Amino acid sequence: MLHCVQSTAIVDPANNAAFTASTAATSGSLTLNVSLTAQGANHQNQAFSAILLKAGSPTGFIKHDATGITNGSGAATVLMRSVDSNKCMSGTSATLANGTYDLYFAINYAAQTIYSIFPIACGAPGYLISLPTPNQLYTHRSQITISGNSTVNIRDSNTTLGKGHTFQLAAVTPLAVRAFICYLIDPGAADMISTMPVAFFNGSTDGAGNATTTTHAGQTIYVAPGSYKYVCHHDANNDATVGNTGDKVATGTTSVTGLSTTYLTNGVFSTL
Repeated sequence: MLHCVQSTAIVDPANNAAFTASTAATSGSLTLNVSLTAQGANHQNQAFSAILLKAGSPTGFIKHDATGITNGSGAATVLMRSVDSNKCMSGTSATLANGTYDLYFAINYAAQTIYSIFPIACGAPGYLISLPTPNQLYTHRSQITISGNSTVNIRDSNTTLGKGHTFQLAAVTPLAVRAFICYLIDPGAADMISTMPVAFFNGSTDGAGNATTTTHAGQTIYVAPGSYKYVCHHDANNDATVGNTGDKVATGTTSVTGLSTTYLTNGVFSTL
């Protein structure tokens, strides 16, 4: 006689064994493992900065201070720091949900005076975007995957010189001297509020509404080459605050190559 007992076990038919719960991590840290030797002493004992973005929103930051600095061999190992509600770097390592992120990295060269971009609430320094001597700002840009504790290797083979870019405004009304600021942001960012810009440029139009800039506050800006979104604010209402109600805004996508220009005519601007 056969005797049957109901079983509550769930069996994997492929292995004829009970399923077990997954113990894989659903989040982790990000370690930047830096080793840059091609430039010799110029990348030794040098500070670097990094931004980590998830769908355009900042999730990790290494500001340009002693948080990330290479040793006498051009090497460093540093954990990406978390960011607070003001997008400022915290003192603790970032805990990152598994998934895809965009990483931006830039390193000083021969201890030059740096120029960086940072949230106003945080104060300087921030993310490195300019050095006094052109063509010496080395950058890295990549899309990475976090799966538990993860590491990204920054090497000579995957860094490149930062590239400049030009913003050119043409006959933007009113045809008068007006200040403007243009930001480069990650392609995954929904808007300026949700992200941290990778770079910014500024200037003033002339009496005919024309302007050309490659700088911010007189500093030539360099970023990792590739595609970006841009947001340009024009102080149309002339109240000395760029980007508030009554001003103009232009948005779109552009590609930074070092020889690239974003042309903005009056028709691409709308009123805030």
